[in-house]
Amino acid sequence: MTRIHYIHFETLPSTNTWAKSHAHELEQDGLTCITAGRQTGGIGRFKRAWVSPKGNIYATFFFTIPSSASYLPNIGQILAYSCATFFQKEGIPIQIKWPNDLLIEKKKVAGILTETLQLQDKTGVILGIGINLKLTEEEIAAIAQPATCLTAFSNKKYTSEDILPHIIDNFLINLTVLQQKGFASFQKNFEHFLAYKGEEITLNIAGQPLKGICQGISADGRLQFLLPHGERLLVWSGYE
Repeated sequence: MTRIHYIHFETLPSTNTWAKSHAHELEQDGLTCITAGRQTGGIGRFKRAWVSPKGNIYATFFFTIPSSASYLPNIGQILAYSCATFFQKEGIPIQIKWPNDLLIEKKKVAGILTETLQLQDKTGVILGIGINLKLTEEEIAAIAQPATCLTAFSNKKYTSEDILPHIIDNFLINLTVLQQKGFASFQKNFEHFLAYKGEEITLNIAGQPLKGICQGISADGRLQFLLPHGERLLVWSGYE
């Protein structure tokens, strides 16, 4: 996957929604990056609204993978890792909240949303990412969870052009490794960035809150979760 196609809009309801609506028209053998200057209907995980004022990164990567690919659950994690390694080089104290949110001092600075659709014999991957470059105090207050932006932790005034090409390069390299060797190749380094490791967290399992200790990441990318009575769980979801 070497060809990268860029499509930019000044305003969209959602880059993910646009990608889903136009997937059959997009390049099937490369990566298409759809960006927007602002979103009017951005959506994050668990259908939460994503506050999307102008001046931040709103992007969706569209590409296809074999329908039999076992690494699909790890693709969002690999994008989070690709972002984290870039920000680490920039001197920003970044962490990953499993599976694929990015935090600075336990405040959300970026989120990733993975969606799929079936395209004949392939799976279309719609991988959305929003990164807060700059937010006002009012915009941060409108977000339903603790949030921050890069300008709060760096003297550099970042633009999308400063960040997005590097993340795409990292992601394409890491995606190739994932496809060839699996998530186990990333387990140790991913865990280096893991937020809340060794701390008590709450998962939502079958609609019920469950408290336990975040122990780490398994070789296939699941969260290792230690219950108070000593039982260990490996989970794919439930961490809000």
